[in-house]
Amino acid sequence: MTGRDSPLRPDISAAALNRKRGKAIFKEGDAGRHLVIYPNSNASSLVSDVEDEQTAFGFLGELIEVNLSSYVEASNGCLVHVLGKELVGFDVLGVARLARR
Repeated sequence: MTGRDSPLRPDISAAALNRKRGKAIFKEGDAGRHLVIYPNSNASSLVSDVEDEQTAFGFLGELIEVNLSSYVEASNGCLVHVLGKELVGFDVLGVARLARR
């Protein structure tokens, strides 16, 4: 099963990155900027535990990897983090790491 086929829908976070393309958060200079994405869609209700979130973050990483250079260019140095129910994905476009909330 791929990320797009998963009921966990990690592509929602990838879509959030695309929606921010051209916004001030990604256009400003070298100031320390952080974008926190909080997936609050109906699909996020399907994530019921830490294992589901780890799977969703894995799918998100795969989706990001496919278009990484585009996302990095669009984010223009802004650090992007994804806040889940149990986990936080820090710097998902750079040296990504997961931590418990």
